[in-house]
Amino acid sequence: MELQGQQNQQRSHSGRAPTSALEHCLRNQGVSQAWDLLEGLLQADGSISTSGDQGLVSADKYTVSQMLAKTTSDRYKKVETDHGISLAQRFIDAFPSDVDEGLFNAILDACCQLKDVQRLEVIMNKMRKLQVEPSAVTLGILVKTYGRAGHLDQVSAVWNEMLPQREQANSVTYGCMLDACVKCGNLKKALEVFDEVKKEGKHKNTVLYTTLIKGCSTQKNLQTALSLFREMKEEGVPCNTFTYNSILDVCINSGAISIAEGIFQQMISEEGNCGASPDLITFSTLLKGYCQAGEMDKAFMVLDAIRDRCLPCDELVFNTLIDGCVKTCDLTTGLGLFDEMLKEGARPSAITHSILVKLYRCAGYGQQSAEAVAVLYQHHGLEPPVVGVRRRRESGRRERAQGLSPQSATSASQTSSPAVARNMPAALQVLHMAPPHPVCPGCREAQVKLSGELAEQSSAEGCCQEALEAGLPQHRLSLLLECEA
Repeated sequence: MELQGQQNQQRSHSGRAPTSALEHCLRNQGVSQAWDLLEGLLQADGSISTSGDQGLVSADKYTVSQMLAKTTSDRYKKVETDHGISLAQRFIDAFPSDVDEGLFNAILDACCQLKDVQRLEVIMNKMRKLQVEPSAVTLGILVKTYGRAGHLDQVSAVWNEMLPQREQANSVTYGCMLDACVKCGNLKKALEVFDEVKKEGKHKNTVLYTTLIKGCSTQKNLQTALSLFREMKEEGVPCNTFTYNSILDVCINSGAISIAEGIFQQMISEEGNCGASPDLITFSTLLKGYCQAGEMDKAFMVLDAIRDRCLPCDELVFNTLIDGCVKTCDLTTGLGLFDEMLKEGARPSAITHSILVKLYRCAGYGQQSAEAVAVLYQHHGLEPPVVGVRRRRESGRRERAQGLSPQSATSASQTSSPAVARNMPAALQVLHMAPPHPVCPGCREAQVKLSGELAEQSSAEGCCQEALEAGLPQHRLSLLLECEA
């Protein structure tokens, strides 16, 4: 879209009168009505080239290009984009002498948005047949499309074949090529292309460096990423938020948390000067690193920083934190975070559900883990994800084959302590359900103590939520379920 936008901006003259009935319709009625008009004109057996009521030609190639650009700008309008490509192809077939490279680029870019490689190649063959000369914009669209499809051989072939277009290439075209190589998982090829860019003196561009740094993440190539990051500073290339997020991601994926901390501090210190401010992705990346390392104290400091900057705590943030509790086997903190997640309006997903199942499993609930999460969801009025429902049904079938049912299993666990179970609402019974596998004495003692306290408070106040708020300490300080060394 960025490549094609360069051409469309050059052709946009809002101050002039429309040159065709189609352009007049586009300006006054919108793109949907313009497509309807074009379809009608194409069905009128050649009347598209005659004059309209206002002395205008019926349609023109420039307006068709603009219509495609407007349609593809909305990535959700895939059906409309597909229909627009078909109509543009019919326009070319009907009037092959009234086409240019700009119209072909608009169609190619629409194919790129749909990731339709087969149709893109049909359009390119038509472009060659009509002897329409491609440009650097065409080259960029081709490598971007093949890169998205993971066709590295075709990326390289097009890049090597279109030498004249490479001489016209700017940073946008080079960015498409580097991104295509990165998406295909060939960082080596991307670096080779970047060396060519350096020889031409066109490398001092933030997007080019950031694309390469991003490519280092999947391969955990920390040294190359740091070298590129330092080179940016030496070359005077500004680092934006995307650059910092990319280098932090490489550090976290490589397990270099201390280096990530140093880069983050550098970002904060330069925040007022270069305009690169940390966003939710920045903090989420650090959060992931701390949670993966089990450094939950630092993770909660990041959570505080997110809130201090009034950034939204979304599902990803809470999923990462709860998953960190899985690694530290901290059921209480994990459930506290789930409660906070719901309070802040973050909707749990299927991933949240699977993490909660793992959380209960690591706390010793074994096969009852999915059932415990189901009770938790029921208490909060949530529908479990379809996958979870299917698994519970399969589990239920296995238990019925053994003469048991999920309900009887739950009842058996509750009768282990009638006095407590009778006073506890369903969500608190989840905490009290006896794990089928043994856990360490420290966990067992803390869990029984916690269940008893919650039961007393729930009975006195008559509300599960009030019991949680009154009985559970803040999750940052909660140590009730930590195992004794």
